[in-house]
Amino acid sequence: MNEFSPETAIEEILVQRITLYIIRLNRSGKAEIEYLKKILDPEVGHYEGGMDFELGKWVVDKSGYKPKISKEDVEPLENLYLRYEKSLEKRLYRTLHELERIQRARKGDRIPPPISLDIGTESS
Repeated sequence: MNEFSPETAIEEILVQRITLYIIRLNRSGKAEIEYLKKILDPEVGHYEGGMDFELGKWVVDKSGYKPKISKEDVEPLENLYLRYEKSLEKRLYRTLHELERIQRARKGDRIPPPISLDIGTESS
């Protein structure tokens, strides 16, 4: 709030959205880091024991990275991560630009109309 100094309800809502998008981007980045650490430095298990399987035991080498969230929790993020991040960044920058336009207009600056370009296929 201090950085953007909103003066109207709309400006305050936009600042709140900007904050939410930044938090979500940070959280998404942390989840990706957890996933990559698990892949790059996994815990390694090995069997210790004699010839008799019943007397032996499976030991996990704890020197590998132990993630704070499970692989099952991260896998959906892996599949959606890039789309999610791209979507969040697009919303963040669009909201930042809208806040800037509103604040500049409130201060009396001349604001050129926004340029919007839709790229797609036309149906015949």
